[in-house]
Amino acid sequence: MREQQLRLADDRTARVAGREMRVEAVSKKFGQAVAVDDVTLGISAGEFVSLLGPSGSGKSTLLMIIAGFEQPDSGELFLGGERLTDIPPHRRNFGHVFQKYALFPHMTAAENIAFPLKMRGIEKAKRGPMVANALERMRLSALGERLPHQLSGGQQQRVALARAIVFQPALLLMDEPLGALDKKLREEMQIEIKQIQRELGITVVFVTHDQDEALSLSDRVAVINQGGLSQFATPRELYDRPSSRFVADFVGDNNFFPGQLIATAGRKGQVKLDGGKVLAGQLPEGKSIALGAKVEIAVRPEAVSLNSKPDSRVSGTLIDVQFTGGTTTRIVRHASGAIYLSRALSAGSHAAQGDAVSLQWDETSAFIYPADGRA
Repeated sequence: MREQQLRLADDRTARVAGREMRVEAVSKKFGQAVAVDDVTLGISAGEFVSLLGPSGSGKSTLLMIIAGFEQPDSGELFLGGERLTDIPPHRRNFGHVFQKYALFPHMTAAENIAFPLKMRGIEKAKRGPMVANALERMRLSALGERLPHQLSGGQQQRVALARAIVFQPALLLMDEPLGALDKKLREEMQIEIKQIQRELGITVVFVTHDQDEALSLSDRVAVINQGGLSQFATPRELYDRPSSRFVADFVGDNNFFPGQLIATAGRKGQVKLDGGKVLAGQLPEGKSIALGAKVEIAVRPEAVSLNSKPDSRVSGTLIDVQFTGGTTTRIVRHASGAIYLSRALSAGSHAAQGDAVSLQWDETSAFIYPADGRA
């Protein structure tokens, strides 16, 4: 009976592997708290998608719903057109990697990797070559007989990843898998994970609160806030054209200049700053803002240059210069007390601390959002 169930599961995996994953209008509450709020996502076969958001935003709950460990209150899940919503986790054939790795402490690295194969009824003679291949792929061939406590954090992470992919899952789910690693090892593992994903052509859903990690790894990023989907886009689009004030603020750094919308023409708008100056910027696509509304103009630090000559834009005093290797960030305090950033190659501006400077940018780099953050 068990062998028949396993064959059916394998047949089902063959049908759905390489197909689109769809999350349709999924919602989830815990008591009165809304964890996931009417989220719809379409994830293409072989795509690397990150769920990005602050702590408590609902991204991990959404991943647990996809995995089958949580049931949605409403909405549906589909893989390759087949409804997944009521299928238990062990029959979804998904690989899982978590921050704490969850390796069996009494098993060697090789035995940990072999465990999901054993549970799927794969005979021992076939398990050996599959485990050896996974160890080699993760550069762990010499460490297969070590117990988890004999491995470094990075090596344990590789074992957990090998265990998750050794059975060729239909989907790989990763929940903050690199959070316990130091910066250098984290960056190395990011490169390895992306290379393995490309080699295998596997679909990945990756949860993180680290914006740089999401932007560097992903084909697309779903920004989650208060349980809802704020924006689902490529890293470039997300960074260059954030759809809301929240996304503009959460993904990367931004300068925000408060004022009032006084004129519009197509997708261009004019904003009268609180200090009286008038600046132009781009209005959000597909959303309208009423004339007279309180708004903010957002400009990335990379788009801002400093000039020692006064102009019609924003002026202030350079109060700090932060050298970070390839780039230098210059921090400017406005007369109102507001702090603004300019970031450029380290060979850029020669303005010194204490200088009076003006901030300049091209109006196509400026975006206008309602001050209440809803658009």
